[in-house]
Amino acid sequence: MQLSKLLFSISSSLVLIAGISAPALASADTDYAQGLAAYKSKNYRVAAAYMQRAVNVGLSTPAIWMYLGHAYTGVGDRPHAVQAYTALIDNFRGSPEAAQAMQYLTRLDPLAARKAATGPAALPGSAAPGPTTANSPAVSRTPFKDRLIIVPPLAGHPAVSPGMQAAIKTAMQKLPAHIYKILDDGGATVNLAPNIEDRWPGSGDGEKPRGEGTTMGEEPGRTYDHDCYIYERKKLKGSNELGEARPLRDIVACFYHELGHAIDDCGGKLSEDPKLRAQFQLDLDNMPASVSSSISYYTIVSEGLPEVIAGLLGADGHSTAACMEALPRTKYWIKQKLKL
Repeated sequence: MQLSKLLFSISSSLVLIAGISAPALASADTDYAQGLAAYKSKNYRVAAAYMQRAVNVGLSTPAIWMYLGHAYTGVGDRPHAVQAYTALIDNFRGSPEAAQAMQYLTRLDPLAARKAATGPAALPGSAAPGPTTANSPAVSRTPFKDRLIIVPPLAGHPAVSPGMQAAIKTAMQKLPAHIYKILDDGGATVNLAPNIEDRWPGSGDGEKPRGEGTTMGEEPGRTYDHDCYIYERKKLKGSNELGEARPLRDIVACFYHELGHAIDDCGGKLSEDPKLRAQFQLDLDNMPASVSSSISYYTIVSEGLPEVIAGLLGADGHSTAACMEALPRTKYWIKQKLKL
């Protein structure tokens, strides 16, 4: 048993004894199932109790550690949430689930994330963990094509469809080799979720930046540094309900746009290059007002650049062709810079 898992089991047992009564004796699998049901009902304290007991008798899967971390987060127990995510990383190092746990851990406790990234202390006579160079150490050992992370659904939402997963996997495998290398070296990840609510509960009704009344739960994707998030369904305003799945064509187009953001980040912040910004401004200066109005969202370089990259990679989005035509100097600069 991993040291972090052992210490976590002991300390968390004390917490749960002091909290709620333990459920009747049942198998670890049954405890997990009951914990998952409680979690989906947002009864996070009961969920933590069941899942902790399952862990204490030996159940160890990426899913149970992930949900245990989520449950402790739900009741505001940050230390035990940190321990759960750390245990997942220690026990399933290099897996997509460990990469996702690292993201949660980084936001909860950056110091704990840095410690988890180096792995458990080496035993006498064993090799020490090697150095990491990516911003997300847990995913740097995994090839980019395997950094497709599926976010589990919350609150009764439908899971990400197999069709969406297959479409994004295919798009990832079709990337030019040198673009793949930029993303691979930069530690980029692609995360698929039913909606932003399933990744960051409570954020869906927040207003999207520059969204003109659009909420975060209504947008199809977002990228944080080099981590891309693609959402299959729109959240209905003021409700926890999700709409119908977006067409795969739109999902793939969104993937390419978000990937453009990740390439920007992994490539050394291309959008901040003075030469690119000069070309972008020339495009804006020569753009008819009617065109500028029709693609207004892309008339800032941080959004125009990813959309042009998306077009060069083969995206077929609703605004892609218009951006490619309206930003010819930007398109040429990117094409030369990225050899596309």
